[in-house]
Amino acid sequence: MKKTNLLLADDHRIFMESLKVLLSKEDNIEVEGTAVNGKEVLQILEERGGEFDILISDLNMPEISGLEVARIVTKKYPDLKIIVLSMHTEELYIEELLQLGISGYILKSRGGEELIEAILSVQKGDDFFSPEVTEVIMRIIRRLNKSGKKGSYILTKREKEVLKLIGQGNTTKEISEKLSIAAPTIETHRRSVMQKTNSRNVLELVRFSIEHGYAPDFPVEKANNRDNV
Repeated sequence: MKKTNLLLADDHRIFMESLKVLLSKEDNIEVEGTAVNGKEVLQILEERGGEFDILISDLNMPEISGLEVARIVTKKYPDLKIIVLSMHTEELYIEELLQLGISGYILKSRGGEELIEAILSVQKGDDFFSPEVTEVIMRIIRRLNKSGKKGSYILTKREKEVLKLIGQGNTTKEISEKLSIAAPTIETHRRSVMQKTNSRNVLELVRFSIEHGYAPDFPVEKANNRDNV
């Protein structure tokens, strides 16, 4: 089984070394690079051609901040997944990071077991957020819905995949088979997407998918006959 290769970035060396020791005990996780500032992160990625599975990065780092690193990495290395490890829970940070498409956000106050769970979840293609971060995300969603904005950027990567397949007219069973995910999990993602996009039914969800470019070629009329999506 292929190990998940990590690049760790944090300006607190003792914290990062402790984290490296913790993660190195996991058989399916390998820390292949470390950086103490954002500039080092970009240098290592340039040298390695972005060949890491996951970047775990703090936000407050010298030279180049973790937020700016995320901006650069998501454009230059779109396949590299990012998990933010920080103490910040400000909506401004989290909203922009979600817009950039990060895969996880873990608070440093949480235990090491949660970080390991996050790494394994993200490597499988899912997203993972600490409970406190999830609460902030829900506040952002409520604010956007009240303002009449349907920001598709608040969707996780997995939710975007599910939305695209829904917009193409796939049923839950078909989506389950295509993504190799259990049907109940697909249903959970679908409910989450409906809530985040303020869609009241499948037809509105399909319309949202088409309007936001997820499935531009799928005829909306077909959604009326996709009751099992």
